[in-house]
Amino acid sequence: MANRDFKLTSGRFPLDNVVLSVANNANLALSLIKLGEPAAWNDPVFDQENADTGFWTPITFVKQFGMGIYFLEPYDPNKIPILFVHGAAGTPRAWKALAESLDPDRFQAWVYYYPSGLQLNTLSTALNKIIKRLQIDNGFEQMGVVAHSMGGLVSRSFILKHLVEDGQGTVKVFVSFSTPWGGVAMAAKGVEHAPEAIPSWYDVAAKSEFIKRIYAHSLKPLIPHYLFFGYRGDCSLVMANSDGTIEILSQLDMRAQDDAVFVRGQNEDHMSILESGKSAEYLNMALEAAF
Repeated sequence: MANRDFKLTSGRFPLDNVVLSVANNANLALSLIKLGEPAAWNDPVFDQENADTGFWTPITFVKQFGMGIYFLEPYDPNKIPILFVHGAAGTPRAWKALAESLDPDRFQAWVYYYPSGLQLNTLSTALNKIIKRLQIDNGFEQMGVVAHSMGGLVSRSFILKHLVEDGQGTVKVFVSFSTPWGGVAMAAKGVEHAPEAIPSWYDVAAKSEFIKRIYAHSLKPLIPHYLFFGYRGDCSLVMANSDGTIEILSQLDMRAQDDAVFVRGQNEDHMSILESGKSAEYLNMALEAAF
């Protein structure tokens, strides 16, 4: 599972009207969009094979499962939502340990489940619209965002849309784990050499226009960003020092470091960092400071 994030393939997937309606239509297609759908960690929709479908054939994922935000417990207006955003080929189940470390009297866990093969701007735009709809429906005034791997790129893009473009003040803290802040070299090679490529590769490739755009505005004046990275991985012929999936150099891109209020590494690999007791400690430290 640690190496599922980025693999070479062929077969580009056009964005059809189903997905375009998610990103561009103010009246979201409610039959496809999950606006607080109740779910449990063992819900079959979170099975890894479905997450893989979302990476390799994202349009199929949307048509079969939809996309959006799931609630792991009934909405409680007295609890602060903490939104967890998975990475490429990821499933919300990866968040179980960290979500269950939250103070159950203060916080409620939400998960964004999406087809990770789609372009990242589409995913962040959809997330922004979903959050605004949930605000209208539920009236919450603050939330936190926690992201893993590529989900950090999606989340930063969403936060900038929400806070800067829309002038909303809902997101109060951003916590990221093992995010390729400088892009992924293998994605760039896939874009360059594969006959056709998964849409998300274009955005996660180093020096992509998407990555340039997410640094167009600083987060630091708006909200605190806590940046965590792992370094338990080996060198290889195709990858420098890494957590087994993402190179440390990318996790520690200076643009992201300079914009963070706290940076800390752990001797964990790309997935084990989400099971770490230290990660739970750091996450709750960030939430305590924010709320």
